[in-house]
Amino acid sequence: MKTTIRLMTAGALASILLAGCDALGLDEDWERRQSQAVIGIEGAEIYTPQTVRAGAAFPVQIYTVGRGCMRRGGTEVQVNQQAREADLNPYDYQRRDTQGCTEDFRRFEHRVQLTFDQPGTATINVHLATPDGIQTIAPFVVTRAVQVVP
Repeated sequence: MKTTIRLMTAGALASILLAGCDALGLDEDWERRQSQAVIGIEGAEIYTPQTVRAGAAFPVQIYTVGRGCMRRGGTEVQVNQQAREADLNPYDYQRRDTQGCTEDFRRFEHRVQLTFDQPGTATINVHLATPDGIQTIAPFVVTRAVQVVP
């Protein structure tokens, strides 16, 4: 019984080590990049409620796109309560070595919760990059307004 447990533990440890640092979230083969926007008929795909209650959290969904050698990252959030303004910076990861990568498009959802404390019009700025194939990759900002009610 002890031998079986030791072998299972040794096997699990070997699997992690053979998988490289990626299993531990430390893979240096991936590069962080500003997310590329999904452009739909009505512009970038960013969804927010039109009206929210002051002090109550609400969701914001941002859709980004990447190729076969990309994976979803996170979103940095900065909120200025006095100005009723939020800056969202979604990012994704791309493999440094893209040899053998597929050209298929992958769609990533970035979801965050925001809260504004004061009633009035709040501004949400989403910092993105233009997608490959549409034009050269360049940063741009998409703005959404939300009415914050008491």
